[in-house]
Amino acid sequence: MKKYTLAMLIVIIGATIAALAPARAQAQAPSQPRLTTAQLKPFEGYYRSSQNKDMVVDILIKDDTLVARPLWSDRIFHLVPRTDTAFVTAESVERGPIDIVFSRNSTGEIAALDLGGDKWNREKDYKPVVKKVMDHTPEQLEPYEGVYRLNRPGETLIQLYIKDNNLILRQVWDGTELPFHPENTENFFTDKIPMFSLKFTKDQQGDITQVLAFGRDVWIKTKKPGFTAADLQAASGKFQSKDDPDNQVSITAKGKQLVVKQLWDNKEIALDALTDTYFLNPSEHYRLQLSKDDDGKINHVVLLENSVFDRVPQ
Repeated sequence: MKKYTLAMLIVIIGATIAALAPARAQAQAPSQPRLTTAQLKPFEGYYRSSQNKDMVVDILIKDDTLVARPLWSDRIFHLVPRTDTAFVTAESVERGPIDIVFSRNSTGEIAALDLGGDKWNREKDYKPVVKKVMDHTPEQLEPYEGVYRLNRPGETLIQLYIKDNNLILRQVWDGTELPFHPENTENFFTDKIPMFSLKFTKDQQGDITQVLAFGRDVWIKTKKPGFTAADLQAASGKFQSKDDPDNQVSITAKGKQLVVKQLWDNKEIALDALTDTYFLNPSEHYRLQLSKDDDGKINHVVLLENSVFDRVPQ
């Protein structure tokens, strides 16, 4: 099961949009009101989250339907009316459709919307964000490279690396990548979604210690892997799936890599270390996490985030 946080949902830009027509047909039951374009017009506008000023959603009419377009994403949500001010999205997120309730001010104008208890205020004079790229070289981006761990329980990682004078953010859990550009030495943005920002923090020595993504989630920069050849060798052995004992893999250490061999088809996948316990093959999108017991022994590993394999006794 994939793990999602708000920052992850924000960074998943390349996700496939759900099939819209069937969802809309199902959501529009005969008992629900049908609002005309004239009735939908008052809802149009930009709404900003009261909890995160960087989050703005554009509500507009498209093909006689009210839609919501989050400016930090490429997704579009079609809004199906339930009452004259309450709507539900035809598309679903992880927890299902989203309920949206609009409210009016004292003059009767639509002034805000409620999204799961988060109030979004309408901004009549909203101007799109325009950011400029600071002149820079690949060498200037090097201090920002590395692996960052979400500052919450669990092992959720992103990797930042340089490509074509851009700082590429890779979501380790699904392989999604976004290019980021420096606005200045602390703040980066992606031209695909200018509102999606990265703000880096440095220590007194000028070294990067963490990054704040989208003004909300803190990612701590990890140290470079410091294991020895003996540490890697300790991971070697045969492991079997906890859910299906017939599925087994062998793990061997080769240089600075761990190689996983799937014994059911003999396919081998070489993985590089992101941390002392987390390994990745980006082209295969294959992840391996070592799990140590209280004595420091590796008695099981986790493949692809949630598949547990126990060591087979020799």
